Amino acid sequence: MIKPVGRKLLGHLQRVARPAVLALVALPSPSGIFAKETKEPHGFDWAVSVETDLDLALNQAATNDGDIELFVLGQWYFPNRTKLYALYGNEVDYNETPDGSQFSPPSHVLYELYAEYDSASIALRMGKIEPSFGNSWTQAKGVAASYLSEDFELTECLGAALTRKTGRSSLSLSLFLAADNVFPADAVCKLGKNVSFDAVGSYPTGNLSNLSLQWNRTIPKGSLHLGARYLPGVDASEEDEAGGVAGLLRRFGDAWSFYAEIAAFDGYQGTSQRAQYGVLNTAYRQGNLTYSLTYAYRRLSQSGNTSLVSLGLDLDWHRGIKLQTGISMVATSGRPEGYLSFDLIIPLRLPKYG
Repeated sequence: MIKPVGRKLLGHLQRVARPAVLALVALPSPSGIFAKETKEPHGFDWAVSVETDLDLALNQAATNDGDIELFVLGQWYFPNRTKLYALYGNEVDYNETPDGSQFSPPSHVLYELYAEYDSASIALRMGKIEPSFGNSWTQAKGVAASYLSEDFELTECLGAALTRKTGRSSLSLSLFLAADNVFPADAVCKLGKNVSFDAVGSYPTGNLSNLSLQWNRTIPKGSLHLGARYLPGVDASEEDEAGGVAGLLRRFGDAWSFYAEIAAFDGYQGTSQRAQYGVLNTAYRQGNLTYSLTYAYRRLSQSGNTSLVSLGLDLDWHRGIKLQTGISMVATSGRPEGYLSFDLIIPLRLPKYG
């Protein structure tokens, strides 16, 4: 993904919910085009996907970079509406620096590992989870559509999430703490050095005292969501962070869609500053092509603001293969960076169940 000046993380975590994962999980669901069975799932199910992306600089302020990652998903279904779920990734990054091009050692990442009970009215997840807060990763269209939202959507957390389902609505409450995202260096055949990356965006504490709450509602031809969260400071030198998010997805016919999301925080990332985020995204689908246009911004009370404009084109091929491309301009504190991005997603094995 494009990485403007001031980006905290140049590694793999910013892509944890990107389309490679969706190709594994969303496309093969009972309502998806690759669904194989609609009966009650049972036994072990698995899938494998490869994602590679490349960001080419369009001006001198930007730099070329990219990566390739292997995703492996495993799910074990039990008769009593429970399952065990795991998602593993192995990534190699490529970055150009003033000293020349550089490839990173492989990173071995266990993105999610949890047990889940899911009935018609209630769902409970316990383990390494993604607490619900914001929907841009899954609902906005285009290679750069969720770029700034990656600052505040939550990943890499240990805890529990309880969801109450009532008709068209659901209410999710998560209690969690921060979690490391990589295996020990000798855990996967000693394939290179592993590095502990910082979490994307916000930083939950190491105590089980972080909370998020999100309400989702299905409406005619769309959906809306409202969320709130509280992340206490790690120590007395850090501020407690409190924030909220709101979003709307609206479809017009079978081709057009519009998505908007805003978020605001006080005590942002444990500091004394306030933050505001916004994204406007529209997409048009024609056959196996999806055209998208995105505008997004990030406003920080004590630092430079960031804005993004992106034009994207997605091509869906046979059996879940997808090529995403787009032209993006990102400006931080008035310094514009231009990128031409390519993202290729290849499912090597689709799951039997969604």
